[in-house]
Amino acid sequence: MTYISAVLKDYRKTVRVWSRNKDGRRSYHDYDAPYYFYIPDKNGSHTNIIGDTFDRLDFNTPKDFHEAVEAYKRARVDIHESDIKPMYKILSEQFLGADIGQLNVTFFDIEVDYDPEIGYSSTENPYAPINSIALYHYHSGKTVVLAVPPTGRAGISVNDLPNDITSAGEIVLFDNERDLLKRFFQEIYDSDIISGWNSDFFDVPYTYERANMVISKNAGNQLCFPDAGTPYYQEVEKFGRMQKRLKLQGRVTLDYLEVYKNFEMANKPSYALESVAEDELEGMEKLSYTGTLHQLYNDDFEEFLRYNLRDTEILKGLEDVKKYIQLAIQMSHMNTCTIDDVLGTIQISQCSIINSCHQQGMIVGDHTPPEETMGKYSGATVIDPKAGMHDYTASVDLKSLYPMTMISLNISPETIRGQFAEREIAYNAIVHLTQQMVTFIDESNGNTLRTTGEKWNKILLKKNWCISALGTVYDQNVNGIIPSVLSTWFAERKEFKGKMAEAKREGDDLKAEYYDRMQYIKKIQLNSMYGACGNKYFKFYDVRLAESTTLSGREVLYHMGRTIALKLNGEYDLEADSIVYGDTDSIYFKTYKTNPEDALKVAQDVCTYVNETYPTFMSTHFLCDEHHDSYMEAEQEVVSDRGIYIKKKYYILNVVYDDGKPVDKLKDMGVPIKKTTLPKAIKLKLTNFIKRLLKGEDWDIIGKEIVFYKDDLKDISANIRDIALPKGITKLETYTARYNAKEPDLRLPGHVAASIFWNTCLKLYKDKESPQISSGNKLEIYYLKKPIGKFKSIAVPKDMQVLPKWFEDHIVPIIDKDAQIERLVDKQMKIMISAAGIKVPTKKKILFEEGLFG
Repeated sequence: MTYISAVLKDYRKTVRVWSRNKDGRRSYHDYDAPYYFYIPDKNGSHTNIIGDTFDRLDFNTPKDFHEAVEAYKRARVDIHESDIKPMYKILSEQFLGADIGQLNVTFFDIEVDYDPEIGYSSTENPYAPINSIALYHYHSGKTVVLAVPPTGRAGISVNDLPNDITSAGEIVLFDNERDLLKRFFQEIYDSDIISGWNSDFFDVPYTYERANMVISKNAGNQLCFPDAGTPYYQEVEKFGRMQKRLKLQGRVTLDYLEVYKNFEMANKPSYALESVAEDELEGMEKLSYTGTLHQLYNDDFEEFLRYNLRDTEILKGLEDVKKYIQLAIQMSHMNTCTIDDVLGTIQISQCSIINSCHQQGMIVGDHTPPEETMGKYSGATVIDPKAGMHDYTASVDLKSLYPMTMISLNISPETIRGQFAEREIAYNAIVHLTQQMVTFIDESNGNTLRTTGEKWNKILLKKNWCISALGTVYDQNVNGIIPSVLSTWFAERKEFKGKMAEAKREGDDLKAEYYDRMQYIKKIQLNSMYGACGNKYFKFYDVRLAESTTLSGREVLYHMGRTIALKLNGEYDLEADSIVYGDTDSIYFKTYKTNPEDALKVAQDVCTYVNETYPTFMSTHFLCDEHHDSYMEAEQEVVSDRGIYIKKKYYILNVVYDDGKPVDKLKDMGVPIKKTTLPKAIKLKLTNFIKRLLKGEDWDIIGKEIVFYKDDLKDISANIRDIALPKGITKLETYTARYNAKEPDLRLPGHVAASIFWNTCLKLYKDKESPQISSGNKLEIYYLKKPIGKFKSIAVPKDMQVLPKWFEDHIVPIIDKDAQIERLVDKQMKIMISAAGIKVPTKKKILFEEGLFG
């Protein structure tokens, strides 16, 4: 039985849980809402994570429960588990470890009419009727399109439509929006999850508002399950401004745009569905059209239906490839939280730890928000590169550095025994056995003790306590709950990866795909734990847990670099000649070889040498005991025959070995060809130039081609958008208000000014068809040959299909193509090649060298 959702009912006395049975039927079960918490009692039968005993207090009503909680808090009693919501308690009690089955998922997309005199409708002003809804029921494979034909095609029937449309699914035409919406609610009646692209901020609330307007006052409640309750709006911050999201009851709404952003690793230049489809789904691009969608609806209704159909086909295709909704369902159910919790930052980790504690017979304390935090804690470590072009470098990568650091040092809130006041200074004094006096603050009683680093080293060893690079002391005599959870996830991920490999060997692609998804879930959970510990809203928050992890991870990385230098140069020094670069968990180094095979052998020998040193290092530098000193492990990653190391987080490598296997590919970080903010065609061209350079081709030949390519770009006149500069924007509304208030010292970032100029032009040219730019939009920036007033550039919403006529007539002629191309080509190439001592070629230079310029 797979649960769908849970809500509080009957004045918060009941938890109603909807689920799918194995036979596919949806049903609900009502549970008495559990209202209880624990109070300290030396004779109690419940134990918390530090071994204190508690008694459980149960209450019959929410009112009694909340009054008791407040009373005990005022009395400063250390109460436990009063802050776990009843629905999470029920999900954990009833569904932890249950089989995870399939839920009914429906993708949908609405199209909305338009009045040129009013402009685009919105969720705040949903004046325009919905004229089409396309649905794809993922669970049944059924496509349905519901549409109201335009006034000029009032007599059209389904039989009049072309075969390619009618064969795509069931097409139903209506005389009015009211009947269309009624059928829509029938279509989603058996859907557990509804999903669209940006649906949480448009399709769902817009449908809700229109149903209330044209059917009846509360007709929009049908978006929820029957008898589930009334949907309500939540305000969420998005792109620097507050927006409203409609929270459904029972039925789950998952915005696929948010799901995609959450699970997709790489940033995208545009999150418009057509752009994502172009990147992810070959041959599944959105249909293009001329004019506006309103014109398409009225002038070519058949193509309008194809356009609406294509959106749900793309969503179906994305889920086929990515399986991100299935991933969200499995992540939530493995941790007994709600499905939309997966899109948050801490609930998954929080529920995992609570469940693990309960399985071990322990209870957890209430979350007490800190009055003050230590601010932003130290993040990943980056070692400055030896900038330049280097031949035959390789990298060694620490396996899961941060999770392994937490396990090695037994980092967990209940294992903290104290903190050295001098933090990193104390750490260095203790591990290097100096005579410097440092002060220990005992967490059990608040007492302080001061002595030398050398003496503290002996004291900690005797107690079997280890020390982090932050100077936080952790007890190794008890198994911390967080390391315990992480160890379980590691074991599970290893098991899933093994089963995935076995399924691939057996040719079972479906099973291999499932286990790949499961191991990916564990990877996400492992990598998110330390960050959750540094979030003040996390139930187990203590910023020292996060900072102990990052600072200790830094020491582990530094040791790896120094050990590599010792092996290759005979000196334990990060400044040694062999060390080229270091970042978070990887060190890049020279192999001093002249062919791939010998370079690989050196890299593998270096990795083995490093791993042999780690048990001793973990013992001497963190005082880890024999049980905890053997977790850290490095893996040999890549071998590059040539690469350009530019600056922190910026490099390009031509990789010939990856994980010991021969390859021929680029590995890049930070550089323009890595960033997807460049136009795709230009990005591919620049990538080709760099690839050829790293392959050893003569730069003079490549340079000439770059000059010719810039000439070709400049000659583009039919579509100025081919040389647009992509950009994103946040906090535009705040800047606009300050600009309108004529603040004297206001300095507008260039892309912000360009966006304000676009919005100003919409009013100037009385353009109600083109959308305004708002925070969160992806932009195209165009520089002008000369300023117009205070504006040196203008922005355009990237996802516009067609530029308005006023823009074509008045703006396109004054766009500075040279400035566009300089920023798109010269500036990007300079970033990538200047560290290698190579200059971006110019036409004048080439003509001069060829004797044609005189």
